[in-house]
Amino acid sequence: AGDVSGAAQMSALAEASAQALLAVNPEWPDAHFALGMALASAARGDEAEAAIAVAIACDATFAAQRAADMALLARLKQGQ
Repeated sequence: AGDVSGAAQMSALAEASAQALLAVNPEWPDAHFALGMALASAARGDEAEAAIAVAIACDATFAAQRAADMALLARLKQGQ
């Protein structure tokens, strides 16, 4: 039960951090993406999807950049 509570606390902290970043710069796609990831980890899928959609709307190249990041990460993991 401690792990679940810890995970919930981390999700809440990540969400609060992303919201704080968005308060400073509401057009920052990385902050919207971070919010989406925090919401996804809290099993709030619809909200997570909406936050990630906003990230993409803020920067049309955002989705391509994230895909390139994930591809690089996959290649790095294969090299381990």
